[in-house]
Amino acid sequence: MNQSNQAQQQKAMLESEHSRAEGLKHEKAGNYPQAIECFQKALTLCPGSYNAWINMGVVLIKAQQYKAAEEAFRKVLKFSPDDTVALNNLGYVLLHSNPQEAENIFKRYLELKPRDVQAQYNYSIALQQNDKSAQALDILEQLVAQTSPQPIILNNTGLLAFNVKNDADTAVTHITHALSLQPDLMMGWYNLAMIVAKRQFILNDEHKRLIGMNDLGDDANETATRLLEKARDLGLPIE
Repeated sequence: MNQSNQAQQQKAMLESEHSRAEGLKHEKAGNYPQAIECFQKALTLCPGSYNAWINMGVVLIKAQQYKAAEEAFRKVLKFSPDDTVALNNLGYVLLHSNPQEAENIFKRYLELKPRDVQAQYNYSIALQQNDKSAQALDILEQLVAQTSPQPIILNNTGLLAFNVKNDADTAVTHITHALSLQPDLMMGWYNLAMIVAKRQFILNDEHKRLIGMNDLGDDANETATRLLEKARDLGLPIE
């Protein structure tokens, strides 16, 4: 490569990186169309820019343009098949369109990064979508036992404990714990109401304390109604 070509390439790389930096600023500000435009300019200047492809994919997810995001992450995996960032994000995107492939992608990713809690959770979601709820529950139960689980993990573990094992006690324990950590967890209130109503489950004093409803009585139907009101107040469309 002669000096002229080297200089042109260096200029293109610098301009690409400048456009990428501008895109990151727009993304941080929530201006996703402008961010996408900047990342596209960066890729036009340097089509092989790993960082620009990753940035493009991430902002496309935020803009809910999942098909385009999928294409961006597949582009990265063409020249770097074991790239964990691209694998993890591709798996997340595929949850919306191809849960079977998402399951395979997360399985592959977790072979490379087995301790990634969020990826394990997303893997469990893919398994549920593929009618493998018992396997998903095994993963979630391990997460609950081994980590300080996020409220959404506790909520889903509780729901699956009820649906797979018909274990209302464990379900209520996990879901009330989730709601104590995140009182605005809309689906937690709904799931708890559903379990209470279906099993005519009476919440004990500890359950009531955790969800901040110490005045609940021993009427399961009344309790379920009040729990549903909580879910409705948080925006769940309930007739």
